[in-house]
Amino acid sequence: MITAIACRRIHNAFGFALFCLVSADTFAQTPAPPSAPTLPSIATDRPTFSDCAFLVPTGHWQFEAGTTANTISGSTSNTYGELITRYGISSRIEFRIANVTWTHAPGESDGLQDPQAGFKFWLQTGSSKRPDLAAEVVTTIPVGGSSFTVNRSQPTAKLLWNQQVDANTSIAGNFVASDLGPTGSRFTQYAASTFLTRTLTLKLSLFGEVFRVDPYTYAGSSASFYDAGVTYLINDNLQLDARFGAGFDPQTNGRTVGAGISYRY
Repeated sequence: MITAIACRRIHNAFGFALFCLVSADTFAQTPAPPSAPTLPSIATDRPTFSDCAFLVPTGHWQFEAGTTANTISGSTSNTYGELITRYGISSRIEFRIANVTWTHAPGESDGLQDPQAGFKFWLQTGSSKRPDLAAEVVTTIPVGGSSFTVNRSQPTAKLLWNQQVDANTSIAGNFVASDLGPTGSRFTQYAASTFLTRTLTLKLSLFGEVFRVDPYTYAGSSASFYDAGVTYLINDNLQLDARFGAGFDPQTNGRTVGAGISYRY
């Protein structure tokens, strides 16, 4: 025979078990907190002549820097810094300060080049049949050293494109128009570039590029160049690069060798 005390104990145990089952079910149905969005791997404007067609993610900073040794027609010079600072204002607008570069020409002159400031704009998301497109508008700020500055702002407009060929290969390039030269010797310079990038591993990629500039100098002729190199992704936010380049034409007979680092946070 079950006593009243036993009934109460059974009732209490049943109630506790029911509470545990309901609580566990409620906990299981509670959605987990959203995880932080996964960013794509860093996309850099260096080390090619071309700028990439992709923007820095919204709210993130990206710094790209490097050094280059130049030898043209027996004359040598070195550039240091080559700093590009980029900030993602929104999914369609990036602010940038570029070409913060110190030039050292042994036996000639040293000094800061005129830096650039401007914006990059997202235009179109690519597919298998159409490229990613972006536009860039920048202008120099005439604050460089006396041997390197131009006494006015020099605006540049660029159309940037990228076509993904397969999971490991892309073709990209730029179309560029610039208003260059000091007051009294202004000229319009056009440039076009194409480069191929091939990913070999999750971290290692190779690239090759050709580009043409017309005219190369005020009242001068056009000039064509090539470069090739490697990028190494330490992690999704940190990349190293190295490159070699040269000119196709007699007036640009020489070579460039450079290396750099890029970081996003």
